[in-house]
Amino acid sequence: MVGGGTSPAAAASTQAIKLDPILAAAAELFDRLGYEKVRIEDVARRSHVSKNTLYKRYDHKPGLLAGLVATFAREFALHLATFAERRHDPEVERKCADVGAGGGRCGVDPSLLLAAFLDFCTRNPTLTRVALAGRDPLFARCDRKAVDALFASIRHCIGARGCSDVWIEQILNVFLFIARDLQRPKDGRPLTGWARAFDEPNPYSDRSAIGILLRLLLLRAFQDSNPRP
Repeated sequence: MVGGGTSPAAAASTQAIKLDPILAAAAELFDRLGYEKVRIEDVARRSHVSKNTLYKRYDHKPGLLAGLVATFAREFALHLATFAERRHDPEVERKCADVGAGGGRCGVDPSLLLAAFLDFCTRNPTLTRVALAGRDPLFARCDRKAVDALFASIRHCIGARGCSDVWIEQILNVFLFIARDLQRPKDGRPLTGWARAFDEPNPYSDRSAIGILLRLLLLRAFQDSNPRP
């Protein structure tokens, strides 16, 4: 146990991920300038290493992006699993209540999944934006074990263990919109623009655009897991 009876996994969930200097520099540059505009020389200079050292670790620019995608997949899977294990802890319950998504008329509640993602994204915004934007088709090229673990964690969290990868990918697409919109907080709200539809104060409720979309995706995932005979 770590100070005050907190497990190592729970303690890790409250901290930002410490990337190695090369990946941290690549994430910053990809996020700020765009993947296409960044050169290997730029990453080497920003991370204060030689090009030779960089090439020994990552043989080309796609390798850097694949490393970021794999890191996100591995770390978010761990974070989500920790949230699911601690779902009845007061801290996690508070974060789910802050999201306040609720089941609503659609009958599904994305609060735990959303709370875990928002907690991770606000601590690791650059990694999250870059990895989600660059994951396709890199999910097939990076550490497949990390990707499989992420998908399994999402399935477990939403209770749809038999759903196909298609629905998990669509949920991750919604998360990319959230991660990008979190860059532009306004009036103390976590989201702006299209995600707060119908003048709904809670951007994740079943009256908001993003809330409706997430619930529909979860419903399809449930239906995919439990097909009718």
